[in-house]
Amino acid sequence: MYYADQNKTYYPNFYSQDERFRLIANNPVAGAKFFKMMVDLFLKHVLGINSKNRGLYGDTSGYYGTVEQQGRLTLHLHMLLWIANSLTPQEVRDRLLDPTSDFQTRMVQYLESVHMGEFTTGTMEQVQSVLEKEAALHPNRIPSTLTLPKAAPEQCITHHNTQDNTCKKCQASLTWWEQFKTIVDEILFKSNRHKCHSGCTDPKYNSCKARFPRDVFVETAINPETGSLNIKKGEAWLNTFTDILTYLMRCNTDVTSLLSGTAIKSTVAYVTDYITKTPLKTHTMFEAIKTVFNRNSEFINGNLSCQEKTRKLMIQIVNTLTVQGEVGGPMACMYLLGHPDHYTSHMFRPFFWKAFVHEANKSWEQPQLEDSGDVMMDKVILHKVNGNVIGLSPVMDYLMRPTIFKDMCLYDWIRLITKRKMSKSEKSRIKYTSESDNDMDVDSLTEDDAMDVDDVLSHSDDMAMVDDPLDCNYFPEGKRNGKLQKVIQFLKGHPQWSTHTFTVSDESAGKVPCFVGGTIPRPDSGDRGEYCLAMLTLFRPWRSGLDLKLEGESWEDAFHGYKFTQRQQDIMKFFNIRYECNEMQ
Repeated sequence: MYYADQNKTYYPNFYSQDERFRLIANNPVAGAKFFKMMVDLFLKHVLGINSKNRGLYGDTSGYYGTVEQQGRLTLHLHMLLWIANSLTPQEVRDRLLDPTSDFQTRMVQYLESVHMGEFTTGTMEQVQSVLEKEAALHPNRIPSTLTLPKAAPEQCITHHNTQDNTCKKCQASLTWWEQFKTIVDEILFKSNRHKCHSGCTDPKYNSCKARFPRDVFVETAINPETGSLNIKKGEAWLNTFTDILTYLMRCNTDVTSLLSGTAIKSTVAYVTDYITKTPLKTHTMFEAIKTVFNRNSEFINGNLSCQEKTRKLMIQIVNTLTVQGEVGGPMACMYLLGHPDHYTSHMFRPFFWKAFVHEANKSWEQPQLEDSGDVMMDKVILHKVNGNVIGLSPVMDYLMRPTIFKDMCLYDWIRLITKRKMSKSEKSRIKYTSESDNDMDVDSLTEDDAMDVDDVLSHSDDMAMVDDPLDCNYFPEGKRNGKLQKVIQFLKGHPQWSTHTFTVSDESAGKVPCFVGGTIPRPDSGDRGEYCLAMLTLFRPWRSGLDLKLEGESWEDAFHGYKFTQRQQDIMKFFNIRYECNEMQ
């Protein structure tokens, strides 16, 4: 309303429902701008991104959210949130079942504070009764869903853990919290209640497609045998939510804690599906066609010619599919304004991992297997260099990486290293640095060479390679401590030895490898040797598979004999997260 209205005051005027809908519908740019503003505020103030304050759910380690337009074409967000230092489902289960630990009590307290499923001032019937009385007494009152949240008063430091009836700050705080509960319940009643309609009822099973009503739990319960955790939930027709988020957003918000591999897999698939899905699913198209036929049953059985019936039906089917498949005004404006269709804290890089594992294992395979049709062939990219066609492979890049990266494991290589073409100045500098390992003094260069160097130094995006590839103190390319830096090249023999160099990312800007080409082997099932081979390939530096284990040593023995860092152990642990505690609901 603030963006769409011409009134420039901060608080928008209050209009009737019909006027509000018309104003927003006539200005989809306002809808797109407002949505972007709300997401930015949510990331900063609720999740604590780029803020001095902690996030509402704890320190945020990462997030990934996708934008979708709803049936009424407004924009909304589905987001996955990773909490820093959080445990895996199996670790949570083990600690919940530990009778000597207070973890169970603290975990329940945390979950119940951010994961609610009932009203705060009473049952749904009681809340409804209060709202009806309020509407009768104050017919012109603006509902809380159309108001802005009021900030909490200053907290009393003197009586932090107690309430003093004579303290004005204590009384103001108590009054605010009572109003907070009432407002949250009103917003929940108006926005979060599910009411079944014709579109959400499955006629085949005579049940709600949204799976309402939900199970209710009088109190949080832990199954002592399985460790499954059922959070307290008093209302069958409400999704779970966070009361503070509801108060801030003033609309329907659903919050779910993912406590099992099953929940993690289904939610990840649900969220990421919005980026990859086609505009219309097959069942949606068939349902739309069926709707057209049902709506025109009398027309089909009429006296018109078969040709005329077919023509009119086809027109209606095309129109119906077009309406459902079109991008709405707010979504179109979002793209035109350059706003993202997904929000993420990390960047991602496709990683075809199986080719590397195959290369590592190739050194230990029996010779007769080379002719087998089961052997995986490496894929290469054909590239023309100086009139010659050469084959390039990411595997070759890692195996022939520069000497300064010899101790970098494959996983870090994928995360931190970006291959790029050398600049003109870098190519000309190779002849100065190839004869000696010492840095070349700038004063020894010719005037033309110095101009090339200045040109290089003007490109702030380029980075120089330093002695320690994992050091975060990188310098502008070409110069360090008044001296030129050597251009880092592939080992001689690599087709791009003289044409390409590298950029090393800081840890905070490192990419997240997206494993493509099959499921990563599991440590708890399947071929144990295959799992150990894959993990050694990822986390132990190598140039040949012979570097990963000794002659006669099994892959499992080599795996247990290698000292992985704590960070690498954590990564391997979280590789298996989607398979943990699948029996939990």
